[in-house]
Amino acid sequence: MRRVLIRKKWMVVTLAMCILFLGACGKKADTTSTHQESKVVKKSELPKNVKSNDWNLVLVNSDHKLKQELDFKQVTDGSIVINTKIESALNEFVAAASKAGYKASLVSGYRSISYQKEVYADSIQSYENSEKSVSEAEKLTKEYVAAPGSSEHHTGLAVDIMSSNWYAQHGDLDNSSEKDKGQKWLMDHAVDYGFILRFPKNKEKSTKIDYETWHFRYVGKDNAKYIVKHNLSLEEYITLLNKEGKK
Repeated sequence: MRRVLIRKKWMVVTLAMCILFLGACGKKADTTSTHQESKVVKKSELPKNVKSNDWNLVLVNSDHKLKQELDFKQVTDGSIVINTKIESALNEFVAAASKAGYKASLVSGYRSISYQKEVYADSIQSYENSEKSVSEAEKLTKEYVAAPGSSEHHTGLAVDIMSSNWYAQHGDLDNSSEKDKGQKWLMDHAVDYGFILRFPKNKEKSTKIDYETWHFRYVGKDNAKYIVKHNLSLEEYITLLNKEGKK
């Protein structure tokens, strides 16, 4: 009888210890869960003092067309014209590429709305000359060329930049340049100087422009870091800012 009582006591003690152990594990699991949630919240924090209507976040696309030219100070950098506010950042970007062993060519910068009309018409004509129908030529042009008034080049904040080595060999803007080491360096390091690849892969749904390895847009370092880190298009980023009341 005594042995039975001792066994019962041990069973009670063991059961109590198991309950305490499981309770501690539960608390530990809850703490871990809370920690993970806080990391998610911290990751989603936006840059401070940023608003969607800041000069470096001006949005120009097919849904946000300009009816007239923007008024800003211009400067000629090499063979292109840009907004004076990005001159220093652009020069630092190009100089860094050269220092890394990859000379970069500034292909295109600011374009007026009237000039964009010429670019758009020339693209259509080029496709028609290659035996495409008028409708096919217009469709292909829309995939890569912004309609007049909807081009980021109107802002002076967008620059087409190519690896000089690749550009000298091919002479045009083409996505196959992503295989070039110099172009890859530009794409990987643009963020360090406040630029983003404006039309990245798998973002055609929001940008409505196909992937382009050469089109870089200045948005400022803090914005660029957030956009790249969270794999956003400029459209998605501005939508997020507006949603968070940063207008």
